[in-house]
Order: sequence, then structure tokens, then C-alpha cells
Amino acid sequence: MEGITQKTYDAFLEKKEMPRRDVFEIPATDRDEIYRAEFWDAIRGDSLRAGEDLCLFDLAVNSGPHRALQIWNEAGAANTNLNDIIKKVCVLRLEFLKELRTWRYFGAGWTKRVAACRSAALRMSGVPASQMNQTGAAAGSIGAILMAAAAAIHYFQNGTNGPVLALIIVATILFTLCLFLSQQRSTSDAPVLSPAERLKELLAKRDEINARIAEIETELKASIDSMTGLLGKIHEQSESK
Repeated sequence: MEGITQKTYDAFLEKKEMPRRDVFEIPATDRDEIYRAEFWDAIRGDSLRAGEDLCLFDLAVNSGPHRALQIWNEAGAANTNLNDIIKKVCVLRLEFLKELRTWRYFGAGWTKRVAACRSAALRMSGVPASQMNQTGAAAGSIGAILMAAAAAIHYFQNGTNGPVLALIIVATILFTLCLFLSQQRSTSDAPVLSPAERLKELLAKRDEINARIAEIETELKASIDSMTGLLGKIHEQSESK
């Protein structure tokens, strides 16, 4: 449940001499206490820089503190430029996940999570929104335009329903591109926070990431379902003719 196993929760409750309960019923207070003791303190979160702390904390909760520190050291640790280490940690994290046997089942979700964590971490580090993923945004825009143009040309030249299919493809690509660009937000100077306040802020960021991923998945599913329904109707009309 949010990175906490039943075994970990059992040990936590036993230490506090409290009755056992299902980890899926864990209250936020217990969750946050475990986060601090088992993950935050284990990666020395209070000593990390803004953005870097979120990167390692989210990694620690999902893959363990040992793995988080291992990747952090491999990325250059405190000797590397803050923004560079955030990006490098996310790259190495994704490489590690791709090696897991369960990647084919959870790869899409993990990829979204790492991307969302990277974006949030860079905002926290003070990178202007206009500079975040600038190359990726440009490449995505060009790719979307080329894909849309190619699809439109193909369907205009083939079949009576070509214009409709081309319009659907273009709309879907533009919708996906808008979702990507909507992730880019402006950043402002953050006040100096105490360690406890920083951890609280990071927990809120993590919840925000979870919520945003869920929203994107719902929006994309609705778009795909809508497109599938329209293509089905077009196919039925073609067969009837």
C-alpha cells in the first residue's frame, strides 16, 4: 500500500504494541511515520537538496533505500550539479526497472511515475518551466505533426472514409501532446523549510504525482474508447455499403 508491505506494517504495529491490521487500511499518520523511519531517514533526506530529496525518496519507497542510495552514488551523489543528478537518477532508475521481469506488466505505469517524479523534482530545484524537457517537447511536437501529416495523407488517398479517419488520428495526437505540455508549470522561489516541513511537502508532492498519473490514464482511456467506437461505426458503415 503506497510502497509499504504488510510485513513492514506488522513490524511497525508490533513495536508499538498495537493489534495487527490490513496494510490497505493504514492511516496516513502511520504511513508517514513509516515513511520517515524506514525511507526518509535511511536516505538522509534532511541533508539532500530540494528536488533531489523527492527523487531519492520516491525511489526509496518503491525500490528500497539501499537501491536509492546505490543509484544516487552511481549518478554522482552530492558532487554532481543538482539538475544533472535529478535527471541522471531518473535515467538510472528507469534502466533498473527495465531489467525487472515484471517490466512488461508494469512498465507503462513505472515510466509515467518516473517522468512525473522527474518533472516535479526539477520544479522544486528551481528549473524554469520553459527549460524543462525543452528538447523533448520540441521533438514531441515535430513527431506529432509528422505522424498526423503522414496519417492524413494515407487515409485521404485510400478509402471513402479517409477524411474522417485522418481527423480522428490528428485529434488523438494533438490531445496527447496537449496533455504533455500541460505538465509544464512555472516555478517560484520557495521559502526555506524545516526538515519536518520538507518531508510534509514531499509527501504532498508524491500524492499529487499519484493523482496526476491516475487522471492522465483516465483521460487517455476515454479518448481511446471514443476513437475505437468511432472507428467501429465507420467500419460498419463501410461493410453495409
